[in-house]
Parts: sequence; C-alpha cells; structure tokens
Amino acid sequence: MINKSIRYCFALAISLLISIITNGQCTWRTILYDSFETNTPSPYIIPGTTYGTTPAAWAHHTGNKSLYLNFKDSNAVGGCPAGTKVFERVIPLCPNVSTKISAWFTTTFPGVQCKLRIKVVDSNNVVLQDLPNINIAYYTNWTNYLSPVFTTNTGSIKLMIYTNVGGGNGNDLSMDDLLIQNCHNIPPTYPLINLGTICQNATSLNLFDTLPNVILNNGTWAGPSILNGNSLGTFNPIQNTSGTYTYTSYPLGTNPVCPTAINPVSISVINPLPVVVNGGTICNGDSINLITNSTATSFSWVPISSLSDTSGSTVAAFPSTNTTYTVTENTSGCYGSDTANVIVNQIPALTVNSPTICPGFTATLNASGANTYNWIPNSSLNNLNSATVIASPTLTTNYFVIGTTNGCSDTINSTVTVLQSINVLVNNATICVGNNANLIATGATNYTWTPSSGLSSNAGNSVIANPISTTTYTIIGNTNSCSDTAFAVVTVNNLPPTPSIVAQAPLTFCLGDNTILSTDTSFSYIWSNGDFSNPISVSNSGNYTVAIIDSNGCISNNSLPLSVQVLPLPTQPSLIALDNTNICLNDSVELIIQSNVFNPIYQWYPNATASSTVDSVFVNTTNNYFVTVTDTNGCTSSMSNVIAVIANPLPATPSIITSGSTTFCEGDSVSLMVNTSFPFVWSNQSTANSITVSNTGVYSIDVWDTCGIHHNPSVNVVSQKKPIAKFSVMDSVGCVPFDLVCLNESSFANSYNWFFNNTSPINATSPIYTYSQPGNYNVTLVAESSNGCIDTAKFNNITVSNLPEISFSYTPDSLLINESTPFVSFYSTSQFVDSIYWTCNDYEINNIGEKAISITMPDTGLHSVTLVGINNFGCSDSLTKEIYVSGGFSFYIPNAFTPNNSDTLNNYFKPTTYHLDVKNYLMELFDRWGAKIAVITNPNKGWDGKINNQVIAGLYNWTLTCFDDRGVKYFYQGSVNVLK
Repeated sequence: MINKSIRYCFALAISLLISIITNGQCTWRTILYDSFETNTPSPYIIPGTTYGTTPAAWAHHTGNKSLYLNFKDSNAVGGCPAGTKVFERVIPLCPNVSTKISAWFTTTFPGVQCKLRIKVVDSNNVVLQDLPNINIAYYTNWTNYLSPVFTTNTGSIKLMIYTNVGGGNGNDLSMDDLLIQNCHNIPPTYPLINLGTICQNATSLNLFDTLPNVILNNGTWAGPSILNGNSLGTFNPIQNTSGTYTYTSYPLGTNPVCPTAINPVSISVINPLPVVVNGGTICNGDSINLITNSTATSFSWVPISSLSDTSGSTVAAFPSTNTTYTVTENTSGCYGSDTANVIVNQIPALTVNSPTICPGFTATLNASGANTYNWIPNSSLNNLNSATVIASPTLTTNYFVIGTTNGCSDTINSTVTVLQSINVLVNNATICVGNNANLIATGATNYTWTPSSGLSSNAGNSVIANPISTTTYTIIGNTNSCSDTAFAVVTVNNLPPTPSIVAQAPLTFCLGDNTILSTDTSFSYIWSNGDFSNPISVSNSGNYTVAIIDSNGCISNNSLPLSVQVLPLPTQPSLIALDNTNICLNDSVELIIQSNVFNPIYQWYPNATASSTVDSVFVNTTNNYFVTVTDTNGCTSSMSNVIAVIANPLPATPSIITSGSTTFCEGDSVSLMVNTSFPFVWSNQSTANSITVSNTGVYSIDVWDTCGIHHNPSVNVVSQKKPIAKFSVMDSVGCVPFDLVCLNESSFANSYNWFFNNTSPINATSPIYTYSQPGNYNVTLVAESSNGCIDTAKFNNITVSNLPEISFSYTPDSLLINESTPFVSFYSTSQFVDSIYWTCNDYEINNIGEKAISITMPDTGLHSVTLVGINNFGCSDSLTKEIYVSGGFSFYIPNAFTPNNSDTLNNYFKPTTYHLDVKNYLMELFDRWGAKIAVITNPNKGWDGKINNQVIAGLYNWTLTCFDDRGVKYFYQGSVNVLK
C-alpha cells in the first residue's frame, strides 16, 4: 500500500515546475492555412452571387491557383450589387488567446478597381472586426489584408467578405493564402511517473494526487481499465488492471485546436491470493494435481509426505488415506494461502464363474465382491448391471465385469465356452415314375434314416431312394453330445399321355414351300427333328414323330410317324435383248425367253401383258424386266436374269438467255447465254457458252440434239442513242444567302433532274438554288432522252461562307465614363471576319487591323466608335456604339461658417461638388450630445446654423450620404464650427 506521504515524495522527486503562459509572451501558431490550390469551386462561396473557377495562369499569389470570385452587377441574373456577401467560412480557434487573420487579394483584370468589406464575428455573433472599405490592387500586384489582433471567449469565428463595388459584366477578384494564427505556448508532454507495485488487498488510490500540483483538474484519464472519480482517477487494486494510465488536461480549453497537457502514470498490482483446485476424491494408488493460478515468486505446501513437490505452483498428491493440504504464497511481500482436501477410497475384490454350453443353450454368470456391476460386451446378455446375468452366446465368448464400490473399480474375466455347432443338412429330390434319387446328408458324424422303405440303406450320409409315390424321410445327425434333425422329401410324378400328329396342309409340295404339323395337347413338345414348338413348319421330306414333356419334366411315349414329300423346282430360265436397251421415246426393243422346261407356262414381270405361252415381247417404257417358268407339277422356277430398259425422253429445246433487256442505251451491252449441253455454234461463229454484244442485230445458235432433232433459236438486239449532260454556273463562291445560277448546256435530252448536295431532285432546265447555310457543296445534273437513256454531269467546287457578325466590348463598361479615365479599351468579339478596322468620328485610329485598341477620349460629350469587318469572300458588316464622357466627381466642404454676421458671406454650411446627383442627397447635423438638430435634402440650400430659429455658436457634428451622376455612393462625416 502507498500512502499519501509517499505519493507526495513521488511528486517532489519529479520536480516539474511548468506553467502554462496565457498572459505573458507567447508564440504565434498557425491553426489554418488555405492557399485554395483547387480546380473545383470553393464550398465557402455564397451560391448565386459569385463563382469559383480556375483563373489565368498568373492569378496566384503562391502555388498554381487561387480562389476566383466574380461580382456581377445588380441588373444581371444572379446579380451581385455592392454590399453583397460573397464569402463565408467558419473557423475553429482556441478561446481567450490572441488571434490574427491574413489574406492576399488582387483584381484579376486591369482597369477595374475592386473594394472589399471584411467582417469577423464570433459564434455568438459578436462583431470582432468590421473593415468596410479595403482597396484591392490591380494585377499583378497583390494587396495583403492583415487584421488587428483580437480575442474571443468562444471556440470559433466566422469570416465574411462583402463586395463594395458592383459593375458591368462582373468585377473579378482572386483570393489566396488565407492564414489564421493563435498566440499561445504548447504545454510539454510530462515524463512518466512510476508508482511501483501495490498489493491487491490495499486501499484505493487517487492517481491525480500523484501528479504535480500545477496540473489543472479539468482533464480525463485513459488506460488499460476504467478509473472511477472522473479527473481524480481512483485506482482500485481489486478492480483495475496494472499498466500505464494517461491524464490529458486542457489549459486553454477543450477546443480541438487548443493545446493539451499529457501526464502518464504507471502502476502494478500484486495478487497474493492463489486459487487452488478444491481437492477431490481418488482411489487408493491414484494421484491428483493441486494447482494454483497465482504468479507468486514462492510457494510452500504441507504436509510434505505423499507430495511430489513442496515449493511449486503445481504439485501431485498421492495419499493412501484422507488428507488436507495447505499452500502459502509470497509475491513481493504480499502473502496469501488456501487449503485442498483429498479423500481416498479402497479397490473392491471380485469373483465370477466360467460355464460350458451347447449351441442354442444359455449360461448363468454370478459375480460378487462389489456394490455395483457393469458387464461388457453388451451383446448376448440379458442384463448389464446385475450381479447375476444370463448369457446366450453363439460362440465361445469372454465377458468382463467391472465392480465398483465408492467410485473405485476392479475388473475380472468370465469365459462361456460354446461347443461346436451341429447343423444337419440334406437335399430334396423330384423324380418321374420308375426313376431313382440320390439323397446326401452333411453336418454331423453319425446319421439315422427313417422310414427304410424305398431306401438302399438306413445309415450313412448317402442313400439311394426309389419310392413308388411321394415320400418324406427323417435324418438324425450326432456329434459328441450335441445332435440335430433334417428332412428329405422325394416327389414322384406320373408320365403324360401319348400324343398324335395332324397335318394342316398337303404333305406333298414344291421345293421352297412347306406344310404345317400340329398335336392336340397343352404341354411342351419335342419333335423328331429337334423342334420344340407347336405347330411346326416342315419343308424337308421324311417321317415325323412327337413326344410330350409335362410341367414336371416327365416325357411321354412317341406318337405314330407321319410322311412328308418335297418336289424339285424347274430349271431357271434366261432372258436376252435383241437390241440396245437405252432407247429414245417412242422406240422399242425385243426380249426373248430361253428355257428347257416341257410344256412351260411363262410369267412376265413387271406386267403380265404378254401371253403365258409367248416366249418373246417388244417393250418401249423404262423398267426392269424378268420372267419365271411353271412346270406341269405346278412348281415355279426362280426368276430369270433382269434386263433394264431405259426409254429416254426427248431432249429439252435449246434456248438463248439474256442478262438484261435486249434494248439498251448506246455504250451499254447485254450478255447472251446458251442453256443446252449439246454442241452448238453462234451465228457469229463463236462456240463460247456466253457472248456479250453492244451492236444492233439478230443473234442465233445452230444445234442438233441426241435424238437427231435440229434447233435454231435467236434474239433481236437494239442499241439506242444516249444524251449528253453538261452545265456551268455563273458564280461558285459567295455568302449566305447565296443564289447559285445554273446554265444547262446538254444535248439530245428532253428532261432534267438537279441534285443540290443530297437534296431532293429539282426538275427544271436551268434552276436558281439558294444556300442558307455556310459550307462546301456540289451539284449533279441527270439528263434523260425520250427513249429513257440518261447522262450525268457534276460540279464540286461551290463554297458558301457566313456573313460577318460584328460585335465588340469596351472597358470601363458603362454608358457614362468619367473624364478622368485615362483611356477606354475596345476589344473585338466579331465572328466570320478575316480583316477589321476601327473608325471614330473625332479621333484618328492608326491600328486599323488590331483586335484590341485603346482610345483616349479627347473631351467630354458623346463619341461614336465603329468597327467594320470583311471576310475573304468580300462580305462585310459594321457596328457603331456611342459613349458618353462626363466630368469626374469632386467634393469640398468647409469646417466653419459665420451665419450671423453682417457681411452676407459664409452664411450657409454646404459642400461644393461636381457631377453630384441632386436627387439622392442626405445631410444630418448633431449637437455635442448626439441629438439631431437639422436634416438637409437639397444640396443647394445648406444649413443656416439655426436651432429653434436661433444661431448658437459652437462645434457640431455632421454626416453626408450622396451619389454621383454615375450612381456611385459616397459617405462623409466630420464637424463644423458655427461662428458669430
């Protein structure tokens, strides 16, 4: 435990004597620096009144870019008249310290004098600064705005910029390098305070009390665990974690831009109370681990007997009787202890029997010596948790029983011996009447068979059975003292009846035909030719029998035989043709039969038009022809050879095919093609399949086909005269609107279509076409004759230009220009011109072709300036603007007057002005206590010095608000002496 006096010693040992300087000398520190290096509009510009863009390359104070503002006049949409707020930005700062602002401005374009009002308020809208009339230099000079030093007790300020000048198409301004600075010193980070260690059972400690007395109590604590007591940082050894805790305070306030003070404190907690596993119960001969989770430096265990170690954090205990163990720990002088109880139980002594059984029988197992029992394996036992169980194994099996008393167990083995299994097997048999069956038994050593009738023996494993009817035999097998019984059934079936054969067709027939034989039973069959179906088809000579096989496999006696006779076929005839079988339509060829059959009958194919006794025919159609011969037995031979006759149709008539019309315009042609495969020759002696002709005439071919027919087709070709298209234009260059005059010079044509640069056709002889848009154009003429022939002519060099569009601007951009203005700058914004020149009715201009000029007006009054533009096509335009030059505004006012003397001089107090707007004039006069005594709205009247119709000498204050004849506002104030 660390008491308060020890904590004070820590503070004295550190000896930190640091103070936060708030009123004395300080250092200027930047809290915001923005050079506006961006291509995107600034978020601090007021929408609708100004805009941010990227200005000319030179419009920057440092870097590459600056904030670009444009103040449009009040007449424009989204105008920005004088007095409009154009920029607003909220800036956080440290309260109650000195603050200053710096920024750089320049007028972006020459000839425009910009003025700004800069205003600063705090978050309570208290005005800290208001500078109403800051003049900004022309480019490339920059004006530095540097505010006086100010302070505020709030955590932020608002910087606002207003335009004091509105004018023309916009006054352009660049702003760069905005700098906000606070004046203060940054407190250091204090060195670590190491408080050392503390026992867990010590009292709580306020960490704030360990810090130097100069530290402010407005801070917060942070560390590995949460401290209570807020800024006091109350450390509870039981709840809080060892480690370093940091105290952060804010000498000048909690604003993020204010400095902070950091104080780290380190502390360690010692836990002297070990947590011991709360003993346990073991069986005699076992051991148990006693474990602490303490990080102590030393341990001591008692009693020392039956322990593996007496000074470790973990020890093994193996007592033979119940024992209590105590551990004491020491952690850097912090002590703690705890106890663990170990209970020891004894092992039970078990007994069990081991019986022998035959297969299929059960055995009783009896165990003793414990309170509870558990038998394994868990199969073939009627109970797993009893001292006595019934076992029914099929094989010799070892059983284990686990006996338990007071949680301690022992295991003993019981073996149930199962003698070899006796399983007698024997076959069954099925026989037909008069047959034998072989019966064989297996699975035993000795066998006995009953009954003995129909058996070859009543002992042994194999016997011959020949019963006259179905009989069941019993077989008893023995091995050692175990036996088994089996049964053999011999089934005896009767023979089926003898069948008969029925012929369903004649038994004598020609080779290639057949007859059908059948039997009238409903069983399975076996014929003498090996067939098993019913009926059967027979195509060979011979004697045929059949037997029946019933569903038991018993076969009947054979039926009586039936005789079948097969007659041979006559010899195959042959067929010959007496001429070529490839004939033309309407021709024929003779076919003749050759055969050695006596008294034959013929059958012609594919038709039977010929007589059955005729051995030759004439055919004239395309087909495959053959014949058969039938003898006196009615047997028909196989068909003769086949003769193919082809009757070719007459060849197609040759013709001439044309690629297009055979009547065409002069200079064109047509292709003539022959659509035949026969040899031919053209009338011009050509043998080509296709010829191209361009002259008038009759063209034919001479051709013979394969059937000897002569052909001579022809076509008539006519070539017609073609027109000649030709035209010229009067002029091919001009400005919009440009009239193009076309002169038609065509021959042999009677209709014309004109196409002007992809327009719809115009039907005229010599048209005039008007171009309303500039560009390069072409004209095409299509001339057509009365017979439909056409010719084309084209002109490609028509150029149409825009008319010049003349415009120019001038600065100062005002209808009234003060005579003190050094010069007026004019700038041409004309389009579609190639040369320009300026003229002035009272000023000689030398730089005729320049785009920008400057003119010094010779005098006040109205002046006309004209700009003329001409393009390379000879088209011109001009524009004249009138500019009025007035005298400059001036103001003078006296500081005293004598309204009550007799010289009639200086009787009124009023200003002397030049170019004053007399309709917007307001002068107000006040006494020394601020009371208003007179209001003057007529600049020619002035004040007569009277108060309540009486002149009272003294000093009076006045203010004046007025406008010049250009609309510029002025404000003046001062004092005047009234003298008697």
